[in-house]
Amino acid sequence: MHFTKASTCVKSSDWSIGSRGSFVLRQQTLTLFTCIINRVGLIFKAVKAEKTFASAIQIGDPVSIDRAVYALQKSNGIVEEATEEELMDAMAQADSTGMFICPHTGVALSVLFKLRNSGIIGPTDRTVVVSTAHGLKFTQSKVDYHSKEIKDMACRFANPPVQVKADFGSVMDVLKKYLLSKNS
Repeated sequence: MHFTKASTCVKSSDWSIGSRGSFVLRQQTLTLFTCIINRVGLIFKAVKAEKTFASAIQIGDPVSIDRAVYALQKSNGIVEEATEEELMDAMAQADSTGMFICPHTGVALSVLFKLRNSGIIGPTDRTVVVSTAHGLKFTQSKVDYHSKEIKDMACRFANPPVQVKADFGSVMDVLKKYLLSKNS
């Protein structure tokens, strides 16, 4: 699939990258909007998608590229990316607040953090992150992160699991030990 300047929905002179419109997010291993970032004739070429924790956006040849580019153009949106580590760190941070998010929402949150830190999203700007899946579908990646078992990943926000026998007394012993350590 190719995009050129002749496309009815895209003209390179229409792009306003970096304005505060909507933000289109992608996972680092994808090259979905490389054509827009480069501004080199807006040519899109399908690629082989690499493996990612955010499996639903593991796409190398999207069928809806026309709609995505059109939406990006009409909203004066920008494109930003998230690495595997950034999305997993964002998941862990969100989970520590009581949410239990999916990797795809981790991508959105990590990009939100980047855009806020860079000033593209201001301190009083209202933002919304739409989560379309639940973290229960991705428990193994969460266990691996918190166990620090993901190769080449620091897992900065890991909350290491504690192995406990499956009986009430053992659970209470672990909780008591934890609470006493917090009071010291």
